[in-house]
Amino acid sequence: MIAALLSIQATGNLAGLGTALFVLLILLALVECFFGYVLFRLDLAFVGLVGGALLGTAIASWLRAEPTGLDYFVACFTCAIISVLLAWFLYRVAFAIFAAGGVAAAIAVGVLGRADSGGAWVFGGVVGLAVGIYALIYTRAVFIVLSSLSGAFKAVFATAVLIIDPIEDPQVSVQALLAQQWLVVMLIAISMALAGAGIYVQVKLSRSIRLVLMPQDQLPAGSRSARGRKRSRRGTRIGPRFTRI
Repeated sequence: MIAALLSIQATGNLAGLGTALFVLLILLALVECFFGYVLFRLDLAFVGLVGGALLGTAIASWLRAEPTGLDYFVACFTCAIISVLLAWFLYRVAFAIFAAGGVAAAIAVGVLGRADSGGAWVFGGVVGLAVGIYALIYTRAVFIVLSSLSGAFKAVFATAVLIIDPIEDPQVSVQALLAQQWLVVMLIAISMALAGAGIYVQVKLSRSIRLVLMPQDQLPAGSRSARGRKRSRRGTRIGPRFTRI
């Protein structure tokens, strides 16, 4: 829910394009909800691109008192390229870092509402570190759950804002939506149901198809290699088969 509201409010930076951006956000959120794991590495590359650009902006502002447009461009481009390459080739580590950072920020800013408090960030960092370690070990399960929840909440809440209030100022529209508590509770229930459907679909797809955008070391459950691994773990010797001539 927190990530959904932050994504919705972010559209306020582009005035006049609110409705179009909300429709695009809804479509991308549905793709993330139902096909997130199938597009695993592409999702991480996109997150790395955005995160790297934001990091480059912060670095440029920190290094120079009054950075120029060229300074921003060089810093953002460099950080974005490095982040995309790391997310594409070291996807397990990248996902663990993104998950840990996202959970820490969500707790400190969204749940506790104390972005300026060091204690809130310490608590969020501890929880985020635990989530990051778990995500590194159980990448498939964590990614399916997180992508389904994130996509479902963004799709449902963006659709609600789009229906309830004309999109002239997305931040005002989000605040008006949150003021109706009964509606928020209903939207959360709908989002959880949609996320459950997304988890079911993603689990089925991850077991039946194989794409280059999925983690390369996790084969579908029904594949021959997967069955071979299970047999080898039981102690059965697997060797080449020879045919008598």
